[in-house]
Amino acid sequence: MTETRVSAQILKFRADGEILPRKAIRAIARMGNSALPALIDALQHNPDARIRRWSAEAIAAVGDRSALKYLHKATSDPKMSVRLHAVEAIRKFRDSQSSSVLIKLLSDTSDGVKGRALNAIADLKVKKARLPVTECLKDKKWHIRQSAAKALGVIGNKSTVKSLEFCMSDGRKAVRVAAAQAIESLSE
Repeated sequence: MTETRVSAQILKFRADGEILPRKAIRAIARMGNSALPALIDALQHNPDARIRRWSAEAIAAVGDRSALKYLHKATSDPKMSVRLHAVEAIRKFRDSQSSSVLIKLLSDTSDGVKGRALNAIADLKVKKARLPVTECLKDKKWHIRQSAAKALGVIGNKSTVKSLEFCMSDGRKAVRVAAAQAIESLSE
């Protein structure tokens, strides 16, 4: 099947539920690089958010770095689930060039996207994210504060210890534990 026909099939694909569309996108991804144009097209143009998010996932499975710019664009998708899958796809590429995109996502309206961006920043050891990650220690949501403390345990330095010490009085035990672990890892 040509890539044009594959792309047309993805755009026409309609199915209820979650399992069948996801399996179809994964099958297309197994075609490798030849499926990439169709997956990118679906990520950018498919009206179904399910198809867009699984296209992001499939692009990561194909593993061609030339598609990263499309995943970066997908982090601005109006649907949170697409942004979340785009972050995870970027994370799988382990690409330090994506750091500015991940830092920008620390101000996303979705806590899930923010949390995934924090995890990706820690995984990729994005040191230039120290200040915005430190700001996340003040977030209203405890799980964002916890993820920020964990990320600082990886990317922080002695200058971030003071902010982490402030978290030792956080109302959530999980945040206090993450801050203590981060301080310990930065002290080593």
